[in-house]
Amino acid sequence: MIEDTSRSVVFRIEPARPLHVDLAVAELLETAWRDRGRDIRICLHQSSADPVQEMLIEHSRAVYHPPHRHPGRVERVRVISGRGVAVGFDDRGRVTGTIPMSADSLRAIRFDPRSFHAIIPLSDNFITHETVDGPFIAGVSTQCAPWAPARDDSEGGIAFTRRLLDLLRAGKFGSMVGLAMEAGE
Repeated sequence: MIEDTSRSVVFRIEPARPLHVDLAVAELLETAWRDRGRDIRICLHQSSADPVQEMLIEHSRAVYHPPHRHPGRVERVRVISGRGVAVGFDDRGRVTGTIPMSADSLRAIRFDPRSFHAIIPLSDNFITHETVDGPFIAGVSTQCAPWAPARDDSEGGIAFTRRLLDLLRAGKFGSMVGLAMEAGE
């Protein structure tokens, strides 16, 4: 483990070690069970200087996932397990699109570097494989939306997410087939 914060637990794989994805996912789930309420991340890249930042992430429903974008960098997300929804926003915070995500239906999304987006977990054990063009430069590579609660405003962020999900369920942004939350919302 290299980082343990209030929001997440981060692991890095050993250099040149082949990754058995099923075992890595099992490790994510085991850690998520112990550390409920935090995202769990296994970094498959060796450093923030790498040209590709690649991660397996277990997204906790108890953590606020703020709308953000990666200026000049493409982000790709592939669903490994569970269910979530990707929400696109314009620069003013208006929803521009929603895409339900699951391992059974839509398995991959590519986010444009210019658009704000959020990935919201709808189930426990929502695990994604994410890649972002590197290198990662703190304070530059990820830009949080100025119209949304700050990343460290957990209470405001959770309330923002709940309101957004309520609007999505009410059909305010078009049809959202399959946007049911699992028990324990």
